Amino acid sequence: MNKFIVSVVVTLIAFAALSSPAQASEGQPVIQVQRIDVHGNPALYVEMVERVIARQNQVAPELKTRVLRADFAGEEAGLVYVLVEFPNLEAMAEALVALEQDEEWRSLVQNVVEKTGRKIISRMLLTDISPWETNP
Repeated sequence: MNKFIVSVVVTLIAFAALSSPAQASEGQPVIQVQRIDVHGNPALYVEMVERVIARQNQVAPELKTRVLRADFAGEEAGLVYVLVEFPNLEAMAEALVALEQDEEWRSLVQNVVEKTGRKIISRMLLTDISPWETNP
């Protein structure tokens, strides 16, 4: 993630917080989802990204990350989804800035890009709007 992307994300987060003060003040968790083409080699991608996540856990331990593969998904089959859960929008902004400023994390991300050739197809930010409690 480069500085431009971080600045765009922080701007979007600020906009979302201003446009939805009730949700922002509640501090609801948000989930960043990246849909990734790993060129048919999810094992290599997972092996490489494991180091990135280990460093991420040192820099921003409050984050929860999962890597999922789409199996029965038509044209989407084989794509990888990386889900990063942040405690809330403010924590997301802080974590993204901290990660971008961490040289080791940036170097590990660049290594994943170079070794796997992964391509981020899309990014989205999800917020849980279910009115009921979910199981942990």
